[in-house]
Amino acid sequence: MQPQQVTLLKPWLQTENASGLKLSNVPVAGYTYLGANLENGDFKKSQQPEKDKQFMFHSSRYQPLKGGVIYGSFNYAQQYSDNVRWNDLLNPYRGTPYNMVDSIGGNWKKQLFDMEVKAATGLLAHEKLVLGAGLQYSVGTGARQNDPRPLNNSGDFNIKPSLIYLLGKKHQIGINGLYGFYNETVSFEVKNTTVTHSLYKLLGLGQYASPPTILSTSANRNYNGKRYGGAFQYNLQVNRWQWLTEVAYTSYEENVTDGSGLPVAGGTYKRQEYGGTSTWLYTPGTFAHRVSVGYQMIDGSGIESHQKLIDGFWKTILEAKFYAASESNARLEYMLVKNKTASQYAWYAKAGVSWNDVENKYLVPYSRQHFSSIRYDVTGAYTWSFGKYSGLEAQVYGAYQSNIDGYLNYLLMTSGTNIIAQRMLYPDHDYYTANMLTAGAGVQYHFSWKEAAAARFFIKLNGITTQRTSAPLIPTGPDGGRNRFVFTIGAFY
Repeated sequence: MQPQQVTLLKPWLQTENASGLKLSNVPVAGYTYLGANLENGDFKKSQQPEKDKQFMFHSSRYQPLKGGVIYGSFNYAQQYSDNVRWNDLLNPYRGTPYNMVDSIGGNWKKQLFDMEVKAATGLLAHEKLVLGAGLQYSVGTGARQNDPRPLNNSGDFNIKPSLIYLLGKKHQIGINGLYGFYNETVSFEVKNTTVTHSLYKLLGLGQYASPPTILSTSANRNYNGKRYGGAFQYNLQVNRWQWLTEVAYTSYEENVTDGSGLPVAGGTYKRQEYGGTSTWLYTPGTFAHRVSVGYQMIDGSGIESHQKLIDGFWKTILEAKFYAASESNARLEYMLVKNKTASQYAWYAKAGVSWNDVENKYLVPYSRQHFSSIRYDVTGAYTWSFGKYSGLEAQVYGAYQSNIDGYLNYLLMTSGTNIIAQRMLYPDHDYYTANMLTAGAGVQYHFSWKEAAAARFFIKLNGITTQRTSAPLIPTGPDGGRNRFVFTIGAFY
């Protein structure tokens, strides 16, 4: 069985609660593949590469074990990003306003590792209690081979202890905690010391610390963040009906410093996330109906620290909130599944609508950005069997995103230039307010033979394209399309 089918009709596996593994009747299922991914096109954000090539390895498995259940996955990617401009971080769109960039640009080589483990015990305390835990660990490294030669290393670790308590046969309540930390270090080294380079320390919404840092030898910046939070779940299951609701909260705080011997405060980024999802599942006979609704709200802020060197130490002379960001997301989705067996579908159809609303502010001088959009999407998949040991699956996908509102009022600091606004803020705002059409398709052929009937080997090809359907608002705005192709070979067992 394919592990991606395991979570389809098992709502507990779509929560943050690892203990839900025990209550999901999880089969033995493993999945391993090698793959290649190519993405290119002009319709992109300003800090995205012109072309991305990625070689991937993935392995994951669900395994019942001595009354409990364990799940593990491992991902590795070797990525080559061509013509990256205005970006020196592994992920410049993760929320912080305090990015550091140079204007030179070039080609990046990255290595990305991800590992996840989840485990749940058997039923404890007179079959009333399930304990569990989840662990996620990601490591990334990237470098560019032209001056000022940024070298980037990051690590992200999260642990989520959990439990579920059974209130009789129909009701269960669950709770899980979250603790994690994030670290990223970016260093710069100039080989040709006869040429100086400008480093821009961004502050959010097109602003940067002025004047830019003039680099002739080396520099570095460190990001250190901690997060905590948790989630609460309630599940009601009656005959063929299941209703599961989850509410979650996460708090994150990240400190930015420049230098190593006598580090200078570069800012503090704070983020609060609130969210909830609710899923209804009805499984009459060989059909299954799933309806899910979700909402998420994110509040972010940037606190700047202005310091002065006094008696050999950096002293804070002003610390205040200068940047504010808020984002709201909502989604409604319906899925109809026709089951072939208890653990495999014959086909499914899915339709959804998503809403996104973003507002960013810089307080002095006052600047404001707002945009919102609505996205409609449909997905369908169908499987064919060719005898006992082979088969084919085809999938199609389509989406249309329409801009609802877009507003940008940018005021330049008196001591700076508008180069960051011209190269990043204006083009990205044009991207976020564009109407776009997305279409994709995939096909997978799997095969086996009598002596290896427990495993299915497969070859899979996916392609997706996104095309802008509205005219650019500015001459330098992104236009055209963006395409992605993925080829994988592997086995599920």
